[in-house]
Amino acid sequence: MRRRVVRYNPQNDFYRLLGIPSDASTEQIQQAFRRKAKEVHPDRNPERVAWATEQFRRLNEAYEVLSDPVQRYEYDRQRRQANPAVYAAEATWRARSSSTYSGTARPPEPSDSEAFWTWYRNVKPRYTRYNDPYAAAVRNLFFSPYRYVLAILGIVFFANIVFISLAQHNGLMQRALQQEQTAVALALVPTQTHAAAINARCPEPNVRIVLPRPNSRVNAAGFSIYGTADHPDFDYYELYALARSNTTQQPSLLLASVRRPVRNSVLVEMADVSRLGATHYTLRLTVFLKNGSALPPCEVDVRS
Repeated sequence: MRRRVVRYNPQNDFYRLLGIPSDASTEQIQQAFRRKAKEVHPDRNPERVAWATEQFRRLNEAYEVLSDPVQRYEYDRQRRQANPAVYAAEATWRARSSSTYSGTARPPEPSDSEAFWTWYRNVKPRYTRYNDPYAAAVRNLFFSPYRYVLAILGIVFFANIVFISLAQHNGLMQRALQQEQTAVALALVPTQTHAAAINARCPEPNVRIVLPRPNSRVNAAGFSIYGTADHPDFDYYELYALARSNTTQQPSLLLASVRRPVRNSVLVEMADVSRLGATHYTLRLTVFLKNGSALPPCEVDVRS
């Protein structure tokens, strides 16, 4: 739809017709139009329908121009040129530029430098602090029904951060504990008695159980075993736990069958031998070679 051509007519001043000042806001224009429209509506003036119809048409024209920012700006410009005294008498845009051109009205033309910079100094700070559209959008978002969605998303995001932090912390703690245990195992220098016991039951240097030590006490529900299972022709190693008893039958439990060599590190982590139901156990480590043969096993006796 084409925009109407705005022409200012001093005999038909839209502001005087609506009974509002030239710095009226959009809301004031709407209220004045509704009030005047009720007064001059043809249905309320049956004795002078022609007059009421003409007055109603003029009100519609005034409202259409003043409620549109672009048309109102052009109308005000023509009105100022035709009669500047009208604006001076109504607290004009020069003296009250910050209020006259708030809302939907346009600022003074930059060619009028004094009026423009007066408007800029008065309006710009308020625009920045109170009417910034981005700040208003954020405020509206947090006070709209979507604030509940934002709250839920925030809780989920925070829970994910906590979960990831705890998972990383637990993983780091487990790795640190494993490294510490390995370091302790490697740092332990066996005594002559201990070395003799190991050599007696672990004749092969490449097949050794370093920890737990012979005849030491362990937690049957979970303990780690350190040592060496390596050889140039290494294929895999097996680690069994045998329950020692007075009978010839010794129940056994396979703790590990691994196809990678290990040297001075963890052979089995958190071994559980409680299912054997005994108090004394024998840990037996055997390394198998690629040709199918096996190296002499290493055996260590422990108790729970």
